Amino acid sequence: MEIQVYRVHSRRCICGDSVVNSSSMNFQDIQSAMNQMIAEIKKPDPAIPMYLGDHNLGTPQYPYGVYKILELNQDLTKNASKRIEAIHAEGFKEIIRKNQRASVRISFLHGTSIETCWDLSEKAMDWFDSLNGLIECEEFGITPSLVSGTAQDETVLLDANQYEYKTSFDVLFQSRKYNEKQGQSTASAPTVEYQEET
Repeated sequence: MEIQVYRVHSRRCICGDSVVNSSSMNFQDIQSAMNQMIAEIKKPDPAIPMYLGDHNLGTPQYPYGVYKILELNQDLTKNASKRIEAIHAEGFKEIIRKNQRASVRISFLHGTSIETCWDLSEKAMDWFDSLNGLIECEEFGITPSLVSGTAQDETVLLDANQYEYKTSFDVLFQSRKYNEKQGQSTASAPTVEYQEET
């Protein structure tokens, strides 16, 4: 691991408002990855719906998939990577990079066939764990990795005569978020140092 140190000698930063880069993780990126995954694993058949969890789905037609974001975390500012770039002779910007991670549970549901649920989970795990899945997800700015490579049976009994068959597994999505602060430099102030891990 290389540690890069950026120094600004005898200057200090008067920073302006923070500008957030649009490359941070968002729901649209995850939804796009889900849509791409289900389209690929269902070929040549039509894709089935993939719904965001904890929403009123009404009575969707089986089979269908659900993904639920269990946790979103990111680096604290004090632990984030930082660097300074000169803009012109009297101005520069500080760039703060934070790693983001979203834990997502993916489930497939069916009204009559647990075999269909297992088959969809297996194919989805294979896709997220493949080079093609990695490349496709990175097109949306996120990098996938399986949490354990294990799917679980979460079938529930709806009433005395009806089961809802369900299998689930977890995947981790990672991305980077960038914040920028622009400022002017003035003379006769202490040296400013920043470190960035690469």
